[in-house]
Amino acid sequence: MIANLPEKTGKTLAQWIRIATQAPVAGDADRAAWLVKEHGLGHFQARLVVSEAKAKIRRRAPDERDQCGNRVDCAHDGQSQGG
Repeated sequence: MIANLPEKTGKTLAQWIRIATQAPVAGDADRAAWLVKEHGLGHFQARLVVSEAKAKIRRRAPDERDQCGNRVDCAHDGQSQGG
C-alpha cells in the first residue's frame, strides 16, 4: 500500500506524513479521520500514514524523541509544529 500511495494519491508517504502532522486534531483516530475527510484518503491509507508517522518517531534517538515529546505533530522533522 505504501508503494501505491503516489500512484493512488499523487503524494509520497513522506508528503502525507507532513500533511498529517499539520492536522488540527490530536490522537491517532482523529488524525486519520481528518485525513479521510479533508484530503480524501481511504480509511486504511489514513491509518497507515498515522502509523508510519508514529513509527518514525520511535526510530529516533531517545534525545530527539524527548525534544519532540513523542508527538506525531513533529514526526517529519523533530520539531513541534504547534504545541
